[in-house]
Amino acid sequence: METKINNEFYFDSEWNATHQVLDGVYGSSSYSFRFKNPAVQKWTSHIIKPSDLKVLTNETGLSLADAKAKMIDDWFAEDNEDTRERNNAKARERRAKQKEVS
Repeated sequence: METKINNEFYFDSEWNATHQVLDGVYGSSSYSFRFKNPAVQKWTSHIIKPSDLKVLTNETGLSLADAKAKMIDDWFAEDNEDTRERNNAKARERRAKQKEVS
């Protein structure tokens, strides 16, 4: 079966059955959230942090801070790590160039 998410079709899978994105709202059976600033989703060098999220529902039994940490781990952990590595590599290159110039 296919599911329409963000105007794209995806085939249902184990991941898709528990996590969904509909009209900018991310969620699972125990929580839902959206970005405070929707533009964050398109930023390529931004690491998603708890202050970026607006929690709509939290039925996890966790505090708001712990729930946000779980949401970030569930949805953005891999992307955040990739972004962190890319940002660090760019910073190392920039510092190396500055060192060569001085």
